[in-house]
Amino acid sequence: MSAFMRAVFVLVLGVVLASAGLGAQRGGGGGRGSGGFERPETPMAFDSEELKIHIDAPEHSMMYTTAAPGQYKSVLVNGKFLHVDSQDYRHVAVEAKSLPKMTDADLKALVDTLGTNPPQAKLPGFKKISLKTIKIGKDRDKAAVQFAYNAEQNGTPMTFRVVAFVHGDNGFVFTCSSLEAESGAAESLVLVPLISHMEFR
Repeated sequence: MSAFMRAVFVLVLGVVLASAGLGAQRGGGGGRGSGGFERPETPMAFDSEELKIHIDAPEHSMMYTTAAPGQYKSVLVNGKFLHVDSQDYRHVAVEAKSLPKMTDADLKALVDTLGTNPPQAKLPGFKKISLKTIKIGKDRDKAAVQFAYNAEQNGTPMTFRVVAFVHGDNGFVFTCSSLEAESGAAESLVLVPLISHMEFR
């Protein structure tokens, strides 16, 4: 297994293991219009000269970064630089990790591995949803791989969407997790706004 694939699997497994506790950490209701949920003071954007990337927080979300980690200080380490929670759906989260010295060849190897023998298949309740190449970024000019699948966390059906791409000297892996029943909202309200408005330098 390549370093890129190991990193993807470790990141996704980390999200799977952490997802069960997200609701308890956040408190508040679970669902649109639940009321009584006040947005904490969190950054509205992530901007990095080193990674050559700018990311705006989607509407109705809370962004945590290495500079302002909030309750995710222990999570935003070892290349993880971003954590985004939905304000409306307590089990929807996105984590992002940067991987140094990744290339387009690594990305192609990732596609080949995910298409034939994805390491995520070892997770309980695994079911592949899709594997495709997409275009991301404000100008829709950055090629990325999106791998979507279902898996169980303590018997709870979850959906994961992994978006991986290369920019500059780094690889990037964004993993969106949600309850299976909230996967549509997770994609349309959090993941898509996050990756489709990114700016690259």
